[in-house]
Amino acid sequence: MDKLRSELEAVSQTNYYDIQDNFREKTKDPETVLNLLKQVEELSVNKRGNSYQLYGIMGNLYRILGQPTRAIGYLECAHRIANEEHDNMKIAVTLIRLGEALKYNEKHQQAMECFDQAIALIHKNKLENYLDFALQHKGKCLLELKRYEEAEQCLRKALKLRKQKKDAMLIESTEQVLKYIKEMDY
Repeated sequence: MDKLRSELEAVSQTNYYDIQDNFREKTKDPETVLNLLKQVEELSVNKRGNSYQLYGIMGNLYRILGQPTRAIGYLECAHRIANEEHDNMKIAVTLIRLGEALKYNEKHQQAMECFDQAIALIHKNKLENYLDFALQHKGKCLLELKRYEEAEQCLRKALKLRKQKKDAMLIESTEQVLKYIKEMDY
């Protein structure tokens, strides 16, 4: 799993947020992502590794490759496992990931339901470390729905939390979307 983590980190360096496509995450190197996917799928088939984690990884990688239907399938498996384990943190994280995959599959209303469920679960179980992610992704979904005021409100809340975390990369990603909204002058 350590080798897998380092390869995931290397792959994440090839990812970018496509401004022309509502800041959707994509990769500059699909071949490398596909090679990593094959490795992760092999681990999953051979039952070597944490199934929840492997399904989550496969779901994210398929989403980044622009294959949201496959992503949704794997993320639904991860969600089922998280529920079976009664692990609220895993459930919240998976709801955020599933919401993103649904958004990429143009199922925005279902995505919004996932983000709202994640936010409610985060508040109920004091999992505040994940709230900025839920708000960020909900805000970007609202942006795609052209609900700009609501998007801006979500993103401003996410930015406030990210500034408290003092994570420069997260702050920058939120500020980039807010700047885009401001430039739209809706």
